Amino acid sequence: MKLPVMLPTLFTLLMTCTAMAAETRLQPSAERHLIQGQAPVSTEISAMAFYSPAFTFNKKMDASVCKFAEDRMSPAGHDRTLVIKAQRQEDGRYTVKVPTKGQRGACPYVLTSVYLDLNDAKVSQNLSLSTEKEIQQTRDALSDVTELDPVTPFEKIGTIYCEFESEFEIGLCHVADGLPEMSYQISDTATSYALDVKDESQRPPREF
Repeated sequence: MKLPVMLPTLFTLLMTCTAMAAETRLQPSAERHLIQGQAPVSTEISAMAFYSPAFTFNKKMDASVCKFAEDRMSPAGHDRTLVIKAQRQEDGRYTVKVPTKGQRGACPYVLTSVYLDLNDAKVSQNLSLSTEKEIQQTRDALSDVTELDPVTPFEKIGTIYCEFESEFEIGLCHVADGLPEMSYQISDTATSYALDVKDESQRPPREF
């Protein structure tokens, strides 16, 4: 067995695989959505933000600058994700800063959607937030099939009430008029949103 002959080939193969696996990271911009408010200190708040190349929404843009070798092996393709933890204060105040766009090499990226997570001992609530352009693209894609209902703007929520002391194993969260909707709309440009998280006992009576 001629090991000295095989080792250089193996070394070349390993170097090639390493080079292919190199990640061109998304660099988030300083332009950001602010989601802030008051929440129980025990509640963990975080966000998962999703980004796509800008040419996804503007076909006039140059898509060739968004070709990355490592994306061919990625289940997410060109799309990228950022996990953002809330900045907390001792009095319960929190702030989540979500970049509205980013840059990956020469390829510009834009925010498409955000999952805002609220987690406590008995509560695990996720709010799905979609940008205006993402909602419009979905409408256009389904226009020949169905007409989608309007999506409620995120700023309409204001406060979410959760069953932190639920008698059951899992506590639910509600907005003023019932359970949270499947998705809420956020702006394409940097916007400040207020969302307070309170106990269900503070929820005002519903008006029928």
